[in-house]
Amino acid sequence: TVTVRFGSSAPTATLVVVAPTGTGALYGNVSVTATGKVASSTNYLLPLTTKSATVKLTVYSTAAISTSVSASATAYYTLTYGTGCNKGDMTPTNVTSAKKVTTNADGVVSIDIASTTPVDTCAVTVTFSGLSAATSDTNSSLVRTLTWQKPAAASVVVSPSGDFKSALLATNKVTYSIYDQFGAPFVGKVV
Repeated sequence: TVTVRFGSSAPTATLVVVAPTGTGALYGNVSVTATGKVASSTNYLLPLTTKSATVKLTVYSTAAISTSVSASATAYYTLTYGTGCNKGDMTPTNVTSAKKVTTNADGVVSIDIASTTPVDTCAVTVTFSGLSAATSDTNSSLVRTLTWQKPAAASVVVSPSGDFKSALLATNKVTYSIYDQFGAPFVGKVV
């Protein structure tokens, strides 16, 4: 009950506050679209050449990922940047208090993230709330962290591969191809 006093009158009214249902009513699956991304559990690594990414929440009315998407469903999200980011060149800005979003006709909410000058180790975390993770989502998480990284040697392919025999004093060629964490050739670096 709320009582408002103005002069000698004191009218009262009943105010009902309804909290969000939290979890259980709706289910979400989070995916990421970005050029050159590499998955690392529920997180993703992005090359410095990638200037934008989209974190997409698809909302379902059942716990299993299916065709039962929920159009006009309400969810909430926060978005935070790590300390190594050049925040002046990034959009959107930090969203530290849960921001309400509504799904489109396909049951989707998209958060577009852009950085005009990506910085090595810059991380952005998007967290969705107000629903549960879909049970058939292999990652079962409503949180995604994207981290920009400069290329680093990550794998070696030897050709010819496996064991081989060579004749005494013969000339043999073995090629080592070095690739970075994004699958691109690691060129011009000493490893």
